[in-house]
Amino acid sequence: MQFFQLVLSALLLIVICSTGALAQLPAFSGFWLTPQLTAPTAMAINQDYRVTAHYRRQGSEETGGYRTYMLSGQLPLYTSSNNHFGTLGLSLARDESGASYIFSNTGAMLTYLYDAALSRRHHLLGGVQASYYWRKVDWSEVTTSNQFVNGNFDPTIGPGEAFSEDPGQAFLGNVGLAYYFTDYEGEQLFHIGGALTNVNNGSFTYLMGNEDQVVPKTIVGYSHIRLYSNPSFDVVSDFYWRSQEQVHDLTGGLQLRKGTSGLYSMSAGYFGAGLYYSQDKTGMVAVQLVQSDWLFGISYEMPFASQPLRKIQSGFEVSLGWRASRQEDRNPYRRKYRRKLPWESKNSLPWLDR
Repeated sequence: MQFFQLVLSALLLIVICSTGALAQLPAFSGFWLTPQLTAPTAMAINQDYRVTAHYRRQGSEETGGYRTYMLSGQLPLYTSSNNHFGTLGLSLARDESGASYIFSNTGAMLTYLYDAALSRRHHLLGGVQASYYWRKVDWSEVTTSNQFVNGNFDPTIGPGEAFSEDPGQAFLGNVGLAYYFTDYEGEQLFHIGGALTNVNNGSFTYLMGNEDQVVPKTIVGYSHIRLYSNPSFDVVSDFYWRSQEQVHDLTGGLQLRKGTSGLYSMSAGYFGAGLYYSQDKTGMVAVQLVQSDWLFGISYEMPFASQPLRKIQSGFEVSLGWRASRQEDRNPYRRKYRRKLPWESKNSLPWLDR
C-alpha cells in the first residue's frame, strides 16, 4: 500500500542523507558555524558570546530531501582575572525528511568545555555533551490505498491502518579532547580535536513495537590551521573527519579572510570566502561576514559525480546570528602594527611619552 511505500522511503532517506552521522540527528556541512554539532570542544575556536539561527535544505533523488532548523547559543566563562576557563553551549534543532516531510526528529543538546591553559599560548580542552532526541511520523500527512476510490483520493475514508502516536526517544552523551596554540595576541594559529559520540550506547525505540534501534557511535576529528597571515588578510584551513560503522568522510578546504576592522584583531571582524571538498564527491563554496555584533554565513554544495554517495543532490545552508566579544579581550592595535609593541609603533621610547 502507499502507506508502506511512504514509510519505507522515509526510513531509506534516513540512511542515505547523512554524511557520517544518522540523518535523523541534525548535521550541517558548515561545521565552522555549527561547532556544537562538530565536537564538544569546537566552540573554543570562537571565544565570543553567540546566538545563531541556522537553516539547511538538501535534495535527494529518493523523496525530495530534508530540511533542518537549529537555534544555538554559547556563553564563554571567565575568571575574575579575565582568564577564559570554559564555555557553555545550548542548541535546539528540528530535522524533517521523507515524503511531504512526514518524518521529524527534534532535539536539545547541552555542551560544556573546560579550557586548561598549559601556558599563555598552549591550551588543552576537555568537553562533554548531553542531548535528548525524539522522533515521530506526522500521520496526518500519510495516505493509504484504502483512501483511493476509482483513482481519486477521498480524505473522509479511514486509512485502514492503526497508527501509533508514540514518538521514539533517545538520550545520547558525547565526549571530546582538543588542543590549540595561539600567537602572542591571542589569535589561534592551530587547533586540533577529536570526539566520540554516543558513549552511553543510547538507542531509539521503534515507532511501533518494543525493539530498540541502537544509535551508532561516531568518531570525529577536526582541525583549524592559520596557514598565512599579514596585516590585511589571512588564509586558514579547516578539516572535518567522521567515521561510523566502516563509513568514512573527510571534508576540508581553504578560506581567505579579509579583516574589516583596522583597530582590532581578525576575530573582531572579517569577510571570508572559502572552497571545500568532501570525500563523498561533493564540493562546497562558502561565504562569511563576521562583524563585532553580528554574523552571516551562507554555503552551497553540489555533487561532482553521476552517482554521488547516498544519492544526495545540491544543498544550501544559511546562518544569521548575534555575537559579542568580552571588551577586555579585544586588542586595540592597528593591524599594520600587529607585530610591534605599542611604544614601538609610535617610533619613540616609552619613557619619552611621560
